[in-house]
Order: sequence, then C-alpha cells, then structure tokens
Amino acid sequence: MMTFRLRKAWFLPLAMAALCGPILAAAPAHAATYIGTYELDSAMTPNAAWCLDANTAQGGANGTRVQIWSCNRQDQQEWQFYQVSGDVYNIVNVRYGLCLDADFNHINQNGDQLQLWTCNGTGQQEWIYPNLGTPYFTDIFCYFNSNAVDADISKPFGNGTKVQLWWPNSPTTANQSWVANWRSG
Repeated sequence: MMTFRLRKAWFLPLAMAALCGPILAAAPAHAATYIGTYELDSAMTPNAAWCLDANTAQGGANGTRVQIWSCNRQDQQEWQFYQVSGDVYNIVNVRYGLCLDADFNHINQNGDQLQLWTCNGTGQQEWIYPNLGTPYFTDIFCYFNSNAVDADISKPFGNGTKVQLWWPNSPTTANQSWVANWRSG
C-alpha cells in the first residue's frame, strides 16, 4: 500500500475545489446598497451629545476599539450604512473604512467588545437598525445573535466608555438606545 505525505499545503485549496466544487468567498460588505453617512448618538444623557466613536489611538487596525466619545463631527464618528436587506446593514467607519464588528471569540457573551474589522460579509458585521432615517432613538441589534449595542454603564459614563453587546433590556434603556443623525449621502 502506498502512502503519501503532504509536504506543502499550497495545493490544498485546489484539491478541495476539485473534490467539492468551487470555493466561494464571502460576499464583500460593500456589495450592499449605500444608504448614507450618519453619526450614531447615544441616548444616555439628554443634555450632552455622546457618539459612537472609533478609538483613534489604535490607528485603524483590525481590532480597533469602538467607544463612546463626546460628539465632535470628526470622521471617526461617521458611519456609512450599506443596506444588506430590509433593516439589516453593514456599518462602515468613514475614517478607517472598516466594518463595525462583534468580536467573534466572545460573541455569545454579555460584554462582547465592539471593534472595527476588515469587512467580510459575515453575520457579526450585520446590524439590525429598524428606524434608520427617522429621528427616533432605538436599539441596534447584532444580526448574528440579536444582542443589542450597549454602552457599558458598569463604570462612570464618559469619553472612552466601552461599547459592547448585551442581552436586550426590556423595556429599552438609554444605554441601548441610539439615533442615526444624517450627515451625507
């Protein structure tokens, strides 16, 4: 009986394609329809504006932390919405061109840190936003697990507050309520 030992793995994708048919890549997030650019404001404090913000200290690499910061009309606080279907969107940070992403390593746990990641068309980068285009505060849900985008209130609220996924509160609370203010598009 002959045995073969694989010395190089470069041909493995070709062998898999021959056995299983063509390998399909995930559809790019930008194949969805561009709707517009928005600023996402938190309902935490009615007299102060707090925005969803990409941490600029991390330079826009995969894993860049998403946080709360005083609204300042800078591009790290602007988000492009691409409609996947119905109320489901890919949300892309204007400054870095990366998608809002739930860390897949912890996605089914309360407290999963939101981050930026290269857009890849997966469910942890799809967001349900039922009231886009209206002036109403609402929850934003992760399509992958239906958890809500949540401002962490376990510590004092302010610049740098963690934005995470958490089981939806019922009734909705301010730390899970957001409004998308139109900027352009």
